[in-house]
Amino acid sequence: SIVQTFLNNKSGQVKTFFQADQGYTPFRRDRVGQNGGGVFIAVRNDIVVQEMKDIQYDCEDVWIKIDLFGKPLLIGAYYKPMNMNWEEFSKSLSKARKLYCNIWVAGDFKLPKMDWDHIAPPITASTPHSTDKSLSTKLLKSYSNCLSLPTRDSNVLDLFFTTNPTLVQRVSILPGISDH
Repeated sequence: SIVQTFLNNKSGQVKTFFQADQGYTPFRRDRVGQNGGGVFIAVRNDIVVQEMKDIQYDCEDVWIKIDLFGKPLLIGAYYKPMNMNWEEFSKSLSKARKLYCNIWVAGDFKLPKMDWDHIAPPITASTPHSTDKSLSTKLLKSYSNCLSLPTRDSNVLDLFFTTNPTLVQRVSILPGISDH
């Protein structure tokens, strides 16, 4: 998944990264009414996938479902702008949890100083976003974070959460597409 794409409906830039004739289908959700933001997930054309728009709420997220052997896999991409709270994304996660699927969700969660080993805000947290950190802690305790490497300077901004860590063999950070 790629977040903070800076794409819009007039933009043909997604074709630069992934297009059907290159073997990928993009599922995207652009930021409406302002510059920046946006998310997309690119899926190989040989994978049967369904876009799950009914999970999306009024936030920058996109969801797809892949039917695997046994339990389906929901994959979400999320970008949290600084001026947004967690409420709408919380609704998306709640709806996703009710579908009896394994879940992967990746994106920029804007939680730079979180202690991901204990899923807790830092003890000295008295930032303007401490309410977000408290709510995000409650939301994400039911997920395993598979990415603990810094993705921008010394901060871990981009995260990869799953409800089933046994499905994840490795997570890597690819340079060159974004600033983090």
